[in-house]
Amino acid sequence: MERAGNTNFSFVIETPDGTIPRMQVGIPEKPIGLSDLVPFMQSLADEIIELAVKKAAVRNRQVTCGPGCGACCCQLIPLSAPEVVFMVNRLLEMSLAERTPLLQRFEMIEKRMEESALKNRICSLADTDTDNNAAARDYFYLKEACPFLVAQSCSIHAWRPVVCREFNALSDPALCTDPFVNKVRSIPLFKRPSSILALLASHVGGIPPTLVPMPLMFDWYESNKELRSRTWPAGMLIKKLLEITVEPVNYTPLSIFTAEPYGRKP
Repeated sequence: MERAGNTNFSFVIETPDGTIPRMQVGIPEKPIGLSDLVPFMQSLADEIIELAVKKAAVRNRQVTCGPGCGACCCQLIPLSAPEVVFMVNRLLEMSLAERTPLLQRFEMIEKRMEESALKNRICSLADTDTDNNAAARDYFYLKEACPFLVAQSCSIHAWRPVVCREFNALSDPALCTDPFVNKVRSIPLFKRPSSILALLASHVGGIPPTLVPMPLMFDWYESNKELRSRTWPAGMLIKKLLEITVEPVNYTPLSIFTAEPYGRKP
């Protein structure tokens, strides 16, 4: 968010896992886009997750994830609409030397998805857990690591997707080598921060609460130019995001992806 002319706003959130300490956010006077809220949501997600981790620790349940363990980085990483814009924009801000190998990795993964017919399957998914889980499983078995994974560690850890922050294993890390066969236990969250962003985009943008697989984020980005260029009063967006955060209902988006602009069928 732009800092010039900001109005500082502080808040405390009570959750089933405890109290999120007072946070402060600068509210710009000028309108902002949905992607401008992503850094704030990342910070809020970290607070939500930290409370859940501390609650688990009280029950002698420790997170087993650690540096060099990149098993979950072969998952079909889902991004909310605001995160798609944020991630692509961050890539475009990189130097050509930094950006080129990453784009080549994305192209290679997309090619493998096309060869296996997985891309077409994802683009025509029905809104059912069975369809989504099957696609996620088949993608995992492609064994294509996230383009940002370097030496089994995340090269964008500071601004990694919210869903990557959400997963914190409690079980033996060896089980993560095949989470679709093994029973992997993770830290339970009272609400998934990735869903909060998807719901925000749905409420203010008039779109379905959809999650977009990271390998296909460029298609969504190009097909939704109008949405990614829209702006709203910053205070209204932050207020709505906080309202969704404290709502008792935790709705997880089921629609995974459409390459077409929202409101049209692929």
